[in-house]
Amino acid sequence: MSKPQHKSHKKMLLTIIIVIVILVVFGSVIWVKHKNTPATANTATSSYPAENNSNNARKESSSPALTLNNGPTSSTSQNSTTNNSLSNVSLTITRAGVVGNNLQVGTLIDGSTSGTCTLSVSQTGQTTITASDQETTENNSYVCPVFNLPLSKFPNQGSWNVSIVFSNSSGSVTSSWIDNPVSLSSTP
Repeated sequence: MSKPQHKSHKKMLLTIIIVIVILVVFGSVIWVKHKNTPATANTATSSYPAENNSNNARKESSSPALTLNNGPTSSTSQNSTTNNSLSNVSLTITRAGVVGNNLQVGTLIDGSTSGTCTLSVSQTGQTTITASDQETTENNSYVCPVFNLPLSKFPNQGSWNVSIVFSNSSGSVTSSWIDNPVSLSSTP
């Protein structure tokens, strides 16, 4: 090999090596940057899909929940409260309606941090359908967990009255849905 060809060959080899080094360094920087970027997990579909389906259906409901401050206090937007032996506790049914194949009922509780929620759904001439659960927290508020009663539990898809009794060691308070009765018919 002649000297000019040898120098040209060395220059070309050196250029190729420099390009490869630049590509490796650039690729490494991009890889490290991508690796250290937190992934955004879609928890709505990855964990607890059955619960999320019910929650998503609730969010799309035409009867949205009140805000964290328990919403407005005017009598036109609140439920009726009776038998209140817990004078410092208010119980508000925030929604009651058909979502999917369930009667869904949500509540807010103000003034108590523990107790039992008992849902009653009644219709004249029919056996009252009940469900119970413990008070819990959701989005920084105390609530009865959302009740999802399958429509198949009801003997008919007519109109039913919804009420909840909240009780603890100090007493109880009862609240009825302001828009009673609730039609279980899936057609509006």
